[in-house]
Amino acid sequence: MDRISLLPDELLLKILSSLPSTKHVVATMVLSKRWQPLWMMVPKLVSDFGDIPLWTRAAEKHSLRELVIDIDSSSSASPALLPRSLYTECRMLVRLKLDAVILVDVASPVSFPTLKCMTLYSVKYPGDEFVKRFLSNCPVLERLDVDQCPGDNVTVFTARVPSLKRLYLHKSTDADLDDAEGFVIDAPSLKYLGITDTTGGFCVIENEMPNIVKADVDVGYESFSKMLGSITSVKRLDLCLLSSKDLYPVGSVFHRLIHLKICTCEPEWLNLCMCLLRDSPKLQSLELEQCHDLPARPRPCWIDTKLSP
Repeated sequence: MDRISLLPDELLLKILSSLPSTKHVVATMVLSKRWQPLWMMVPKLVSDFGDIPLWTRAAEKHSLRELVIDIDSSSSASPALLPRSLYTECRMLVRLKLDAVILVDVASPVSFPTLKCMTLYSVKYPGDEFVKRFLSNCPVLERLDVDQCPGDNVTVFTARVPSLKRLYLHKSTDADLDDAEGFVIDAPSLKYLGITDTTGGFCVIENEMPNIVKADVDVGYESFSKMLGSITSVKRLDLCLLSSKDLYPVGSVFHRLIHLKICTCEPEWLNLCMCLLRDSPKLQSLELEQCHDLPARPRPCWIDTKLSP
């Protein structure tokens, strides 16, 4: 027996986990009897193509903790259709990443009891209600990253997850402008919020987020009162907004805000800045930056005035 085969299982599994693809991991079983069962014990198997139902069944059978299904859209005619077994046979997953796939509706309950981190990129869904049900059955989910694509069959993406601590929502700039599309968030435990959506629409935060530390908001909405008014506990805030109209309810105070960054690419930035300076009594630093390249146009400027003695 070679020296490597004499190593303990823990070290051999680390070696297998570092191999570039699942097929390389499985291929090691031909080395010797010592290696035959090891590939089934690897905590992470990543396959960008192949028999997806097989891998979802393997996820449950071998108690996989991480499953990545990442389809190369440039080499595939259409997104991959995921099997219904994904919702019922992956109960031990801690991390799940889906990229360029289609989720199908199921009558049986969706269950991800141990899932803590989920990434959904360019995923097509059965509809709005499915998204609600899908996320509500992730009782310990702490991080959710969503990149919506055009034609994903979702008008309002709703994230009601009490356990969620980090949420990033991004809508493709290729999507059509539609004020009826948007986000609804109910995540009272959230500490980080990131939203990028320049296609119009809206974002409603249903309940306050008392634990929020940082928020990055880059949106093209006409009104923000139902969003900014719910994150007044934020400590660090980065904003790029289309308008300063209806920013947040009158009387709101950002009582913990210490760092504020405002994008100056839109003409309304100065009004936004003045409002937040007025309502942020503990602010320590202010950063102004043009984050987007836009055509040249008149912009508001600071007026040099002499203060009365």
